[in-house]
Amino acid sequence: MAELQKYTGLSWGDLDSNTRILFKHGLVEIRKIITSKGPRTKIQLSKEGERIYEELSKTLQDLIGQTQGKKARIIRL
Repeated sequence: MAELQKYTGLSWGDLDSNTRILFKHGLVEIRKIITSKGPRTKIQLSKEGERIYEELSKTLQDLIGQTQGKKARIIRL
């Protein structure tokens, strides 16, 4: 998880909490493995996590495609 923590910039506690939520919802698989450097935690997307990731990616690509060439609108709150 140290690599994931470095990559995301999340604190250890935030990364652990978010990873547990993703696991609880079946979006990631978590495995403890033993290496020559000691125990490591391997986290990867589950099949359902991959499906949802692809769906979200496609949705974002569609949104980008719809907004290309359009002037951005500023919304003030």
